[in-house]
Amino acid sequence: MNKVCLFALLVAVASANLAADISNIQLSRQTVSCLGSKNVSRVALEISDERGTINKDFLTGFIFARDAGIYTVDALVIVNDNLTTSGLSANVTAALPATFNGTVWLQVLDSQNLWTQDISRRISYLENLILAFRQRGLSVGIYSDAKTWASVIGSQGAGSETLKFASVWYVNENNVQSFDDFSYAGFGTWTKPTLKSFQKNVYTCYAMIASLVFY
Repeated sequence: MNKVCLFALLVAVASANLAADISNIQLSRQTVSCLGSKNVSRVALEISDERGTINKDFLTGFIFARDAGIYTVDALVIVNDNLTTSGLSANVTAALPATFNGTVWLQVLDSQNLWTQDISRRISYLENLILAFRQRGLSVGIYSDAKTWASVIGSQGAGSETLKFASVWYVNENNVQSFDDFSYAGFGTWTKPTLKSFQKNVYTCYAMIASLVFY
């Protein structure tokens, strides 16, 4: 996206709630400060990768965001059902700053390295991970897209009351800042989403960020 179009986009959402998934970039104070100046009021940073390794830069990014006036910082956890729910939730919780007030988003990706073959076990794992974070007093959500969710979870989790405890962040890269498309672009049995990635791979503030997000 060129700078003129990006400026127009950010002006258009000045009165809306604009967030950014910046989990893919090398964090810098300059970039985060710039995002804050462009009406971004919420950012998502990766805190745990597919191996369960804690991202030591999360705290630095959290501080950058707060200094930039971005007071909601979410934490992304890539889900791998080979990891124990108790160990993963404990490690992530310990790495969060005391003033963390965002959501821990469980990012569901479609990779055979992240999941066992048994879909029932996948659902059970997600349920237990949600409960593990909730028991630690944290808000928790699921971050995925319709195609990935169908491939990884399918329809078997449709009746899970535990999954419904989680918030939902979906993806539909249609450049529309609303949830009106959730009935067909969403997934699972959620009816009220919290976040929507509406544009991916946006070059802004000296970096190619993963996505712009409406909330």
